[in-house]
Amino acid sequence: MTGPANERPKSVLVVEDEYLLARDMCKALLDIGAQPVGPVGELAKALQLARETAELDAAIMDVNLRGEAAFPLADYLIEAGVPIILTTGYDCSSLPEKYRNVETWQKPLSLAELQRLLRSAIAGSRSLAPAR
Repeated sequence: MTGPANERPKSVLVVEDEYLLARDMCKALLDIGAQPVGPVGELAKALQLARETAELDAAIMDVNLRGEAAFPLADYLIEAGVPIILTTGYDCSSLPEKYRNVETWQKPLSLAELQRLLRSAIAGSRSLAPAR
């Protein structure tokens, strides 16, 4: 996910509270030339990291972070124009209506599928913003 030699790697915020999955997601990002930011598994820390990171090209974020809904982070990223991919182990139809048009990764999903979704998000070939 890098372009010409002078172009920086695409940075992707990884928000996931399951350590092994977060590690695998970061490896999958590195495998396609992206630069993981994080991982982070707590909402407050994820919001802080998102605010402090100058350039985010996309984010992959778990909907449920240790029992806390991550929607404030999703709202912040969407408002900032950062494409997001939501991840959840729950039925996607349980998401609030506001997020039903956001690209969603139903766990478990292959890391190859994650890479495909991420390439699409960064390329802008699919709108990841929720319906307003």
